[in-house]
Amino acid sequence: MRQWLIEMLKRLEFLAPPPPNCHHAITYAEYGEPGDWHERLALQVNYGGEFLCFFLQDEDFAQEPVSIANEVAEQIRKGTAGMQRGVAMGQYLEP
Repeated sequence: MRQWLIEMLKRLEFLAPPPPNCHHAITYAEYGEPGDWHERLALQVNYGGEFLCFFLQDEDFAQEPVSIANEVAEQIRKGTAGMQRGVAMGQYLEP
C-alpha cells in the first residue's frame, strides 16, 4: 500500500505540480453528514496554491496508481463541479 500511494503521489505531482516547496498529501478524513460519517483517505492536492480534496474509495486501490493520478489530474484540468476546496497551503518550511 505504501508504495502504491508513493507512486500515485509522484505521478500526480508530475501531472499537476504543486507550488514550490509544497506537496500533495494523503490524510484521514470523515466523509458524509453529521450522524452519518464514514472514514476515508483524502487525497489533498495543492494546485496553483489552491487546495483540492479527493476522497479515495476502496475500488481505487484496485487500479494502477498512475491511472488514479491521471484521473485526478484530468478532473483538476476540467474544474469538476462539486470538487471540495480548502484553505491549507501545504508548504514545507525549513527546520
